Amino acid sequence: MSMEASGLDDFAKELLELGTQKMPRESKNFMQRAGNKLKSIAKAQYTADLANGKGGKKRYKIKNGKKKRIDLIGSLTRGRAYLYNGNEFQVRVKNIAPHAHLVEHGHNIAGTNRRTKAYHSMGKSARKFAGEYPKMAEDFIDELLDKGVSR
Repeated sequence: MSMEASGLDDFAKELLELGTQKMPRESKNFMQRAGNKLKSIAKAQYTADLANGKGGKKRYKIKNGKKKRIDLIGSLTRGRAYLYNGNEFQVRVKNIAPHAHLVEHGHNIAGTNRRTKAYHSMGKSARKFAGEYPKMAEDFIDELLDKGVSR
């Protein structure tokens, strides 16, 4: 059984053009939704990793009459989707807490010869999300093709 790859290459190029050139808003919105999904997975992972009390207590700050969580879990942010290399969208999910890297990768304890445990919560979240992303992308491509054909 053989398959002609040049036809698939042309289809992939047309699909990429449809997504980035003709329907950039839909592509950007899809990446924003994917970033939100990764952020929710990361929040759940941080909660599970820090459930034994090592993560400290929940801390809140009141700003403009609203209560905002300012600990590790509340510091997870999703950036805007942006064009990377001119032809593909990318979105970043990161923890902006100043001590997030210490919890993520562990650190040496001053004055002793010991090291804290590294939780690798974002890495675990990324691996979980990698299993869910293809299904999301497939649904988006189906939606894109339906809209692209009707236009």
